[in-house]
Amino acid sequence: MFGSGLPILGGSLRPAIGGSVNTQGYTSKAYADLRWEVDLPSRLFLGLGLGAALHDGNLGPTEIDRKAPGARVLPSHSAGTRPPGSTPGKACRCTSEHTSNAGTARYNEGMDGIGLRYGYRF
Repeated sequence: MFGSGLPILGGSLRPAIGGSVNTQGYTSKAYADLRWEVDLPSRLFLGLGLGAALHDGNLGPTEIDRKAPGARVLPSHSAGTRPPGSTPGKACRCTSEHTSNAGTARYNEGMDGIGLRYGYRF
């Protein structure tokens, strides 16, 4: 996450970059998006992101264990929240994300993820 962001609709809009690396030979990806975040009571926040992801998976079904997203660059969206007690400028987040070609190609095996993410504001 970068800086304090652009104030909009009671929250802040800021760019984010990241990725998921799969060391088992499956599909990895890198993404860039814009995230809107709003602070909620009890030091919680809600974040929603929209952007694009680049992956190294197959474009069509050639291997049973690998995704076939149908396009190399895909739309991506995410959501997250920060638990109470987080330090300002740093955050542990519970996240959910989805990447797919939104039905624009013949094959559309989406990639979903949930997990924990650590963030640091520059």
